[in-house]
Amino acid sequence: MVWSPNHSSRGGATVKYVVIHTAEGARTAAALGNYFSNPSVQASSHVGIDNGTTEQYVAYDRAAWTLLNGNPSSDNAELCGFAAWSRDEWFRNQGMLDRAAQWIADRCRARGIPIRKLTPAQIDAGWSGVIGHIDWSQSAIGQGDHWDPGYNFPWDYVIQKAQGLNPTPGGGTSEARTLNVTAATAPTPISVSSSARMVVNDTSIGT
Repeated sequence: MVWSPNHSSRGGATVKYVVIHTAEGARTAAALGNYFSNPSVQASSHVGIDNGTTEQYVAYDRAAWTLLNGNPSSDNAELCGFAAWSRDEWFRNQGMLDRAAQWIADRCRARGIPIRKLTPAQIDAGWSGVIGHIDWSQSAIGQGDHWDPGYNFPWDYVIQKAQGLNPTPGGGTSEARTLNVTAATAPTPISVSSSARMVVNDTSIGT
């Protein structure tokens, strides 16, 4: 476990969102933790998730720096994958999906948050639940233009798994396909702390 110095007070905010991001470069939670351990990065997440491990970087009573104005009201996980992945590519990393589902279940239980995937409109209506960074970006109250974890992310599988169901890997369709993003128009996920992509060990990381 590598703790990040990049965090701040929640300022009394209630945590309403459990948020999934993609790291866009680091392929292991350990590598991502090493990156977030640098104070000059000015970015962090509560945890990083790869195919075999879930590592914590920021305590849950603190705000991690990955969702701009949503930091105080969110618990955040970075998956060591890419927003541009196809649905099939996500399921070639099923260990990561299963760990993400378990993390969502744990954090929703800890926060008293319903295990339900929200749309941007539901965020604006004041609902609490599970979102991707893209949902925050597309809401009226959110800042930024990130589109992770991507329009092919298998939300159907992950949410059902988090709810304790037994979905078929690779079955169904991604709820995120309905979002107003296409492969041709989607911006590249970038770090919340910079307009430039960051590089660590010859791999770029965007939160």
